[in-house]
Amino acid sequence: AQDVHKPLVLDLLPYLKEEEVLEWLQRRAESCRKRPSRRPVPASEELARKLPRRFADGFWKNEASKQLGVRPRAGLEDLEPSALQRLASLLKHWEVKIIGTEGYPKAEVTCGGVSVEELSDETMECKK
Repeated sequence: AQDVHKPLVLDLLPYLKEEEVLEWLQRRAESCRKRPSRRPVPASEELARKLPRRFADGFWKNEASKQLGVRPRAGLEDLEPSALQRLASLLKHWEVKIIGTEGYPKAEVTCGGVSVEELSDETMECKK
């Protein structure tokens, strides 16, 4: 039997190695430190350069900032080097605990599609 409590591990930046993610975070943090206006830019805005904005906002506010022990409005420039390393690791190995489903009534796809009898089992072309 499978362990139903095993977390799902997501790589949020699959096209980058963890070292590349860390280098990018370090460059962005340094760039934020050198910005003339020093207008505080939340880290979520920096993450939105690589992730969809709404996801970056939620991920930073509800996951990353909590795991790093920093305030949600903190910028990358506010993070210690060890926190940047942990953020890079989190972006590459985010563990999501699956605690259940909302069941059949809420399923995105519950039926429909093409009957397999209508497809060629050799080419997957439609026979009709």
